[in-house]
This record gives sequence, C-alpha cells and structure tokens, in this order.
Amino acid sequence: MIKNQPIYVIGFPFRSILVSRSAVYLIMANCRGCAAPLPTNNPRCEYCGVYNDIDLSGGFSYRELSQNQTRFCPHCEIPLSAFKLALTPPLTIDRCRQCFGLFFDLNELARILAEAVTQPQPINRIALDNIAKARFRTGQTGKYVRCPVCRAFMGRSNYGYKSGVVIDRCAAHGIWLDAGELRHLLEWKSAGGEMLMQQRSAPAKINSSSARASRPVIKRSGLLAKLAELFDFQ
Repeated sequence: MIKNQPIYVIGFPFRSILVSRSAVYLIMANCRGCAAPLPTNNPRCEYCGVYNDIDLSGGFSYRELSQNQTRFCPHCEIPLSAFKLALTPPLTIDRCRQCFGLFFDLNELARILAEAVTQPQPINRIALDNIAKARFRTGQTGKYVRCPVCRAFMGRSNYGYKSGVVIDRCAAHGIWLDAGELRHLLEWKSAGGEMLMQQRSAPAKINSSSARASRPVIKRSGLLAKLAELFDFQ
C-alpha cells in the first residue's frame, strides 16, 4: 500500500471494504464456529461445515417470531421463519433456517437498503468492480426457483448496475435473495452503486423525452384518434 493515500471504510457492518485510490481490500467475515474466513458467496464454512448468518447478524437488531407454515424455502423446501427487524416502524421478513436465504415482500428490500445505508460514499468504481467480481462464481448457471408464497417460478434479473447480484422476483409477492446477497447489495449501495445507476438512467430518460417532444404532431380523427390516445401515439 502506498503511504499517505486516503483510506476509508465503506459498507454496512458485515464485511468491510478498505478503499484507497489504487486498490480495494475486502475484509472477509469469519465463521462463528471456528473463526476461519468464510467464502464470499457461501454461508457454510469450508473448514468446519457450520452455517453462518452473514446477512442479518452484526448489522440488524432482530428477533425470531415463528415458522411461517404457508411460505417455503425455494431451495430447501422447508417452512420459512419470520423475523422482526428493529426498524421504524418494525419490518418482518422471512428466512430459511437451513440455507439462510431471505424473502422480502414487495418494496421491503428497497426499504432496508434505504434505511441501512443512509449516507453512501461518492461513486467508487474500483470498489464497485470488486463487489461485482466477488459475486461471480466460475461455472455458475442460472436456476429458476419457485416463489415461497404461490409456488410459481420466479423471474431472474440483475439488481442495479454493477451490483453483481441476480435476484429472483415474483411480481405478485416479492423478492428472494440467496445468503450473502443482501450484504452485497448493502456494500454496492455504500460504494455509490445506486447513485451510478441513477446517473446512467437519467440520460436515457432525457433522450426519450426529447425524442418524443421533437416528433411532428399529426392530427387524427375518429377511430385513429382513439387508437392514438389508447396507445399514446404522437
């Protein structure tokens, strides 16, 4: 490390990221069983086999309520457990006791990101690149899983630009995150990922509005006018 370089810590208190102008240093979480460093994408320790809570522990105050007999883990096929997070107002989410995956009802994930990271750092592309690379696993293949509520297959999509996280989303019920993905999204937002995503989407919206404004106005009547109004044609 070069002397006299500014270094700061970003991220919610899970795994910290030390950032300088020339490098990014990821400080890994440790296993609760043997204190060995945990793999980036896996809550299971490679040394002792203990599963670790790498998303909620250390970052949120919470308590377990009960098992939800109507919602099932899409991977383990066991009932999810309900957890109440000490937010204002409190928020209840579901978690699998076995694989530690999390299920969020509609809009709950956005709320957690907003309340957990209130003052993100300026956009740091080095940190964002490393966060995205940390999610990549060689030979990884996409797998469609079922919604914990309705059991229909969920869609898969990238969450934000350079987050490296592919979420499973049911349009009717919510979002499923595998263990470790919430932590990565918090690190992504802390490194300015959400601000970068907003910057990238703003020019596209402006260009779209300008293109619509520059179209010639064509006067229509009768059936054509109703069709133009229905489909928002100019």
